[in-house]
Order: sequence, then C-alpha cells, then structure tokens
Amino acid sequence: MGYDVTIDGIVLVASNFAEQVSFYRDEVGLALVDDWGDAVRFQASNGVSLTLFARGHDVRSNQRLDPAAHGLSHLEFGASRQRRAGLEARLLNAGRQSHRDNFIDADGQLLHFVTLLPEDGKPSTRSSATDHY
Repeated sequence: MGYDVTIDGIVLVASNFAEQVSFYRDEVGLALVDDWGDAVRFQASNGVSLTLFARGHDVRSNQRLDPAAHGLSHLEFGASRQRRAGLEARLLNAGRQSHRDNFIDADGQLLHFVTLLPEDGKPSTRSSATDHY
C-alpha cells in the first residue's frame, strides 16, 4: 500500500533566506529550478525537491512556527490522481484539513499531496510557489 505514495519535496522556512539559497545552490550544488522572489525550489537528482520560503512568504507557516524563526513548513507527498483523491477524502473525513488542500498529521505537521503524472511518475508542473501552499 505505501509504495504508491512518494515523498515529493521538503519545504523549509528560512531564517536568512539569501544565505539559505546560497548554501543549497552554491555549497550543496542543488539545481535551482524555480525562483519566485521570496521562495525558490531546488531539484535533487532523485526528483525530490527542496523549496525554501522567506519568512514572510507563507503567513500560515509563520503562525505555526512562531516563535521559531525557521523550520519545516510542510511535507509533500506524490501520488497518482486517483490515489491522491482517495487520500485527501480520507483525511477530510478524519478532520485533518488545515487549509485549502493542506492537511495536518497527529503532531500538527503540515502535509500536502501533488499529482504524479502517469507517464513518468514525476510531479505535475507547478506555475508558482503559491499553487498549493
């Protein structure tokens, strides 16, 4: 059952956004694939993405993380369109919705699902950092 859901990405809220961007791009060597000004997305070679949010990018994450100045924003899981719909319905029925299409786990950690394209198993293309956050 668990093999049809993947971890698609990790999203961090950065206390020093420019420093974190530089670290992951220049020191770790991740490929910068999207830049929205106050959020960026890097792609690792295995297809998992790392997204960084500047502190002011996502108000809900800021509220959840206060008083921390940085930390995990949410986990992203990839699933087929059909599997995603089933998971989201199950979480809605369990009262796990946070906001929009974001959910919370038992410890209050935010999570989100992206649709994997059937032909290559990779996440669908997003047009901006606010498509689902």
